Amino acid sequence: MRPAGRRSSPAGLTITLGWLLVVTRVFGRAWPHRPSVVFWPWTVPAYALGLGGQMLAYMLIGTFFNLHVRGSLTSGALAGLTLATGAGVTWLWSRGPVAIEFWPGVISYAAALALFAACYAWRSRISAWGPLAWLADVSYPLYLVHAMPGYAIMRLLLEAGVSPWIAIVTAFGCALGTAAILNRWIEGPSQQLGRAWAKKLHAAASC
Repeated sequence: MRPAGRRSSPAGLTITLGWLLVVTRVFGRAWPHRPSVVFWPWTVPAYALGLGGQMLAYMLIGTFFNLHVRGSLTSGALAGLTLATGAGVTWLWSRGPVAIEFWPGVISYAAALALFAACYAWRSRISAWGPLAWLADVSYPLYLVHAMPGYAIMRLLLEAGVSPWIAIVTAFGCALGTAAILNRWIEGPSQQLGRAWAKKLHAAASC
């Protein structure tokens, strides 16, 4: 995806999106959708690549918005690529490893995209409020750690007879705390290290 992203070419980005959708669909077809089907050795890799490609295609929308805010992509191209990606992800979802969650998944992901697009459109009127700025800082590690640990925590608490609301709040608090730790001790330092390496490489290339 990097060459197409560097060129910021709508055609290049469309090609990138196209092959990502096709490759994801190929691996998605290898996933057995019927419980009676024997799970072969390639089942787990097919699931991981089929679902991973679907999520990568959705995340590619963020790249389009980033290129737009940098002035490398027109508003028309942003809208077209975003709609095309949304349609492609919807198509993959209806046929991929998590097709059973099609409607809840598509509706929630579409709502999240609509909220993001609205905030982006009104970004000049949204001030850098402290809690929102902090959530933005920890958003990526929160994305990484909220799912499986959260499911496990809620499952264990519910089995212990805890109220569903308490289980949700506890899992959410644990996810936020873990994300804050990762941001402070791993994400932040690794970003600084990456910038330092990039400056050295740029300086070496300029010589």
